[in-house]
Amino acid sequence: MDAKLIDNAIVGEGNDALDFVTNILQASTEYSIIGKNLTGTIMLWNEGARRMYGYGPEEVVGQTNSSILHVPEDVKSGRPRKIMEAALRDGKWEGTIPRLRRNGERFMARVVITPRRDAAGTPIGFLLISKDISAEIEATEFITNILQASTEYSIIGKSLDGTILLWNEGARRLYGYEAEEVVGKANSGILHVPEDVKAGRPREIMDAALRDGKWEGTLPRLRRTGERFMARVVITPRRDAAGTPVGFLLISKNISAEIEATEFITNILQASTEYSIIGKNLKGDILLWNEGAKRLYGYEPHEVVGKANSEMLHIPEDVAAGKPREIMDSALRDGKWEGTLPRLRRNGERFMARVVITPRRDAAGTPVGFLLISKDISAEIRLTEELQATQFYTRSLIESSIDALMTTDPVGVITDVNQQMEALTGFTREQLIGSPFKNYFTEPAKAEEGIRRVLHSGKVTNYELTALAKDGHRTVVSYNASTFRDANGKLNGVFAAARDITEQKKLEQQLRESQAYNRGLIEASVDGLITVDPSGGISDVNEQMCRMSGYTREELIGTPFADHFIDPDRARAGVAETFHKGVVTDYVLTLATQDGRKLQGSFNASVFRDPSGSVRGIFASARDITEQAQLQS
Repeated sequence: MDAKLIDNAIVGEGNDALDFVTNILQASTEYSIIGKNLTGTIMLWNEGARRMYGYGPEEVVGQTNSSILHVPEDVKSGRPRKIMEAALRDGKWEGTIPRLRRNGERFMARVVITPRRDAAGTPIGFLLISKDISAEIEATEFITNILQASTEYSIIGKSLDGTILLWNEGARRLYGYEAEEVVGKANSGILHVPEDVKAGRPREIMDAALRDGKWEGTLPRLRRTGERFMARVVITPRRDAAGTPVGFLLISKNISAEIEATEFITNILQASTEYSIIGKNLKGDILLWNEGAKRLYGYEPHEVVGKANSEMLHIPEDVAAGKPREIMDSALRDGKWEGTLPRLRRNGERFMARVVITPRRDAAGTPVGFLLISKDISAEIRLTEELQATQFYTRSLIESSIDALMTTDPVGVITDVNQQMEALTGFTREQLIGSPFKNYFTEPAKAEEGIRRVLHSGKVTNYELTALAKDGHRTVVSYNASTFRDANGKLNGVFAAARDITEQKKLEQQLRESQAYNRGLIEASVDGLITVDPSGGISDVNEQMCRMSGYTREELIGTPFADHFIDPDRARAGVAETFHKGVVTDYVLTLATQDGRKLQGSFNASVFRDPSGSVRGIFASARDITEQAQLQS
């Protein structure tokens, strides 16, 4: 955890990404983060501090001296002041100290303390980052107890002269001696094979452990029964409080089974068909040729072992340039060479192989040859090229979109954008990536809610937001998003598209205004107005038509036009004539009203069409001529 980063956040430095990190750290429950001034007064108290020490921020910030966190004996001895002085002197203090909770409970904490300074570099306080490590200490003690009772590892303690002082259960099982037979009675030389004791090897190993702080290696060991076995041994000096060596601790494990397993694996590799394993001498003559080499290069072992030089596997131009010798020299110098090489099969076919070359040495450490392990990676290279082509194609699709596209991680931080997103916000791709998605909208909370909806439901559609550009320009966008996952189904983040719908919103508003205007004209008419669809059903009426018929608009819409007249057949004929001729005038029908009255109406009607010219229905006006008809009669 970077204390400087947090300190910058406290004094107001940093950018949006830093603010995001600071918010996370402020809410951290794992780490206690405390800021205080030079007198120890607490100025900052995060959620982790509240959980660790038990005090709420309102109880301590600006009111309490941080000495409440120290155990009484440390406060009495002036240890807090000494630690602060050390932090000021050295730029940081780090260590483990006992701490005190509000309820009086003690615990051990790992603490890092750094000075906070003003712009001139003058110390103004401290930042303390702490973590409760009580559980770690308990775990260490638990592991120690387990090792004491371990049956897998032999743990032996001995004095400087080799006398055995500690003998665990693992040692008893490994060597066959009971603890009471050896502790304080036997010298550890009983565990070595006679030839090592005679050569003084135990003393050499102890001297090396004292000199280097540790000795680690593989040794032949001896059981009580006289049986020999191989053990991996780690020896470390034991020292007193003054640092003076007082003995050694030996941790051993029987690796005979591992060695057998290694030999077994070696046999498997010899028969491997996936890896080519070739052994050669320093001149390049082939001495070992496994089944994988046969399949990879096409030669049988009897054709190459002891007869052929490994340069036949290289392409001619590499041989001419001396590349095989350069690679061998590099392997000898560095202990290994690893890389990708073009190789040549018996039939002349070229392919790419990943090759690892290690020197082979004799018992004295002198190089005697090389071991080459190779694998044909032509298919991998082809797949890589195909993947790169796919990624380029995918990127091209993303960049060609007219919508602003972006991806975020599950907490809403932008991980990728296209150029349209840059144009929408006025920020570069580099500035956008790593910053919170919500920062680029007029309503950050609503934008954040959009991310939460996607994570909860898997997608959102037509979620309206207003994008806020760097220069203050606002753009209404329709936000559509879905989650995306990796090959194992693990949630990776959110893929979102934001389409500029500013013009669409203007058109929608104009349409609403136009519809309201048209409706106003229709409702202002003194005549009853009615529209009929091609099937003869009523699709709309005005209020005057409702008054004339006695039915509500809801009761009329959807019913057959002809059903509302004394002579339905004549009404149907009028509809048919209108569709046929396109218009009718002064067509008289008698309306059957809801209250039983018979109202005569003069209908004028014409068809209306959609933008493509197709007939969509009839628009008719009905004028009440009942009184006029009565006068004429």
